[in-house]
Amino acid sequence: MRIVVKPLLLMACAFLAMSSTAWAALSVTASPTSVVVGQPVSVTVSSSGCNIGAVLGVNFGDNQSTTVPANTTTTVIHAYSALGSFTIGAGGIKPGCTPPVVTGPTITVVPLSVTVSVTTSPAPAQVTAFFKGVGED
Repeated sequence: MRIVVKPLLLMACAFLAMSSTAWAALSVTASPTSVVVGQPVSVTVSSSGCNIGAVLGVNFGDNQSTTVPANTTTTVIHAYSALGSFTIGAGGIKPGCTPPVVTGPTITVVPLSVTVSVTTSPAPAQVTAFFKGVGED
């Protein structure tokens, strides 16, 4: 039994070593996660352990996307043009980076809230003066 298990284990290790897909560490973070329309969000994608030349796609959840190089920590700026909740995801778009997709944070885009404070003061009293000319009664 020992003789059979050892060769199978060695073959499995050799297969994994020759595989063209690397097992990678991949993460996505964003800040801030609650914004108003047009406010920039910093999205950071970190990856390591991908094959040389691998490229990652970043999907912002609003039908917009970009690419970043693998095996780096890259920050991109994105601004949302509509209200709603958008989940960011990233993954390999060129072979050589596994896991294929990770889900990042959800960005909530809220309406702009404006608070207006008005302070009024009593209007100054109006003074009307009448002058008589010289020699008039």
